[in-house]
Amino acid sequence: MFGHNSDSKLESDGRASWGGSSEERPTASKEFTRPTVLPTFSSTPSRKPLALGGRVTAAVVAAAALASIYTICCLPAGPTSRPSTVLGDSPFAYLVLDRPPLPQITRLIINMVSAKWGLLWAARATAFVVSSPLHKTADAVYARNSLDAAKALQAWYDTSTGLWLSAGWWNSANCLTVLGDWALLDKANAVALGVASVMANTYNNAQKTSVTTQKRLAANGLVMTKYEFHRRAQGPGELNTRGFSGFINDFYDDEGWWALALIRSWDVTGQQGYLDMAEHIFEDMKNGTDQKCGGGIWWSKERAYKNAIANELYLSVAASLANRVPGNKDYYLGVAKAEWAWFKGSGMINANSLINDGLRINDDGSCVNNGQQTWSYNQGVVLGGLVELARATGDGSYLSEATAIAAAALSALSDPTTGIIHETDRCEPNCGADGSQFKGIFVRNLHYLQAAAPQNVFRSAINKNADSIWANNRNELNQLGIDWAGPASAGGGPNATTHSSAMDVIVAALAAAE
Repeated sequence: MFGHNSDSKLESDGRASWGGSSEERPTASKEFTRPTVLPTFSSTPSRKPLALGGRVTAAVVAAAALASIYTICCLPAGPTSRPSTVLGDSPFAYLVLDRPPLPQITRLIINMVSAKWGLLWAARATAFVVSSPLHKTADAVYARNSLDAAKALQAWYDTSTGLWLSAGWWNSANCLTVLGDWALLDKANAVALGVASVMANTYNNAQKTSVTTQKRLAANGLVMTKYEFHRRAQGPGELNTRGFSGFINDFYDDEGWWALALIRSWDVTGQQGYLDMAEHIFEDMKNGTDQKCGGGIWWSKERAYKNAIANELYLSVAASLANRVPGNKDYYLGVAKAEWAWFKGSGMINANSLINDGLRINDDGSCVNNGQQTWSYNQGVVLGGLVELARATGDGSYLSEATAIAAAALSALSDPTTGIIHETDRCEPNCGADGSQFKGIFVRNLHYLQAAAPQNVFRSAINKNADSIWANNRNELNQLGIDWAGPASAGGGPNATTHSSAMDVIVAALAAAE
């Protein structure tokens, strides 16, 4: 595992499992009691859905080889395959349906895997063996670039805190999320890089790290955050100051970022503790809702501002849990549907299908769109939330609504000549510690939408920005900067925030190429 502290006490054998069947999990309760001692765990999974055994592994490899020969020799040239049906309990398990049938022997072996290990892994095996040869060149390039970007990101990782140096508290949650997204696409390299160990270490140590957070809204609506990370106790008699135990602090958006990061960690490893913690965080977020402005969640526990990002995160966490906690699906789905209905009617989505930063509460108690910036991440998180909501309900109208927002955002954010995405106020290279993360969050969620409702314009935008980042916005250490048109040194970067944001685009291109 890459990091700055080789003395970490993390217990790990470096193995990882990928995903897990929701049917194997006990149902969760709506009521949560804060544990006296938070659970800790290593990266070794409690169940091993990929530990198929030598004979079955060999059978799957044989099936892959047979299917590869069939794909190369027998499939007609034509458009690349598109993910059309979501299977299993991960939004990233897609079965390609628009291909000719596989040979009978291949289908027989996949059916054997399905009978033994469930539909999810059969679906993933099928998606693997029918990958199109037309994708091979782009796939290889983006796979290599993603791996190099992941290695570069981990040069900032501090094992003692479980966080990324030069990144803030919520930014580190996004670093973890992009690692998880990449791990789901490149399992072998993610295992080699020790991603499961990073996830376990971050879970165990980040919430123990004492962080003082101060946030203020600039005149243009940009959140300016200052973090102070305190030194941890080094020996007997020294006391640690309090960290964000349970990933809870005074800002509901921070909590939402960590909930999504832990949900993705569960998608990757199958470790139940991650999902349990995400449910715990969600309950704290739920406490931040009331009927002011007709509903929604406050930005912070001061209850002075209802903004877009906190509410989009609340939607996304609720919908994500609805797809992963079958025993409480109705509970989480009810929250997600109600939140989206409120959000649509709140006025934050303007006449151009763009989302402004939040609501202004008038003296008479009425709430209206505050007209502040349509930050890129405000156009992004909602896309992922609607993808999860569509999956939970089977209602394609949510994808249509997401597509309209995404199309409007691409038009507003992209340079009309080059197609390179810039922040809405063209703040590069001086977007602050928070604004440096925004664009990658938008493209990450565009990637989720592209997987669920493919559009050529979305894939083209993702690839164009990924190619520009790698060609023009990368230094000799493969570190990526804030301005995707380059150079990497713009604004004094790169740092873990600018890098993880740009890495979201590289990973999105890898996903779009598969």
